[in-house]
Amino acid sequence: MCRPLQVHAALAADAEYVGRPALACELVRPTSTTKVSSDGFGAVHSLDILTMRTGAGVKVLSVVLWTDCETWSSHSATAGYLVDADSEEVLAPAKWYSPHFATQPSPLVGAKLPGVREACAKAIAAHEACELPWLTTVGWDCMLTDDGPTFFEGNVAAHRTPRRMFLSWGLLQEFIREVAARDSRTRTPPRPRPRPRTRDGRLTRSSSPWQCRGPRAPGAKGRSISPTSSMATLLTPPGSPRDT
Repeated sequence: MCRPLQVHAALAADAEYVGRPALACELVRPTSTTKVSSDGFGAVHSLDILTMRTGAGVKVLSVVLWTDCETWSSHSATAGYLVDADSEEVLAPAKWYSPHFATQPSPLVGAKLPGVREACAKAIAAHEACELPWLTTVGWDCMLTDDGPTFFEGNVAAHRTPRRMFLSWGLLQEFIREVAARDSRTRTPPRPRPRPRTRDGRLTRSSSPWQCRGPRAPGAKGRSISPTSSMATLLTPPGSPRDT
């Protein structure tokens, strides 16, 4: 690893950079002691860790290993695996993610990936330290290296999370319970609206003082709707940024 003074000296000796600013980037190299890819591929990979803020604190939702990369970047991954956050074991191929991975070979199932537990603990700590109330889910990208897990970024995971909801029946049930609990903690009951009256003081035919009317096109009949919660309130509260 180059020291800052060495970098400065090298740039000062290069006529192309005299008097010009420069951005130095370090190439993160993957672990050399753990097998993280199939035979015939290099060790370039990425751990896709999803954390979610729940009523009981931040928890790890899933860990996916993207590997068998065709270039120096993990964006060229041709295989994906689910990894257990506690045992650090590769559990199953990510055939559910997209048709591209539906027929992938899966020789890494059963392998151990030391460092996954540490990476998950750091992701949880970083999410807990965030004070943005709308940041419910975060997708963390990191790599296992000889110096431990190295993180590249954390993204709003509103688009990644729906894929995880249906990984298992138990996981879907947990999502539903969390949505219900979150809704009960945050929703303020609407105030009853007074029923409208005609000019002579008679009540109109509105069936419930709780009903409200949504926007309608000119000339169209209004349609009454009741306030309701939505799965979207857990993932992307109104006004929050979207995952791109």
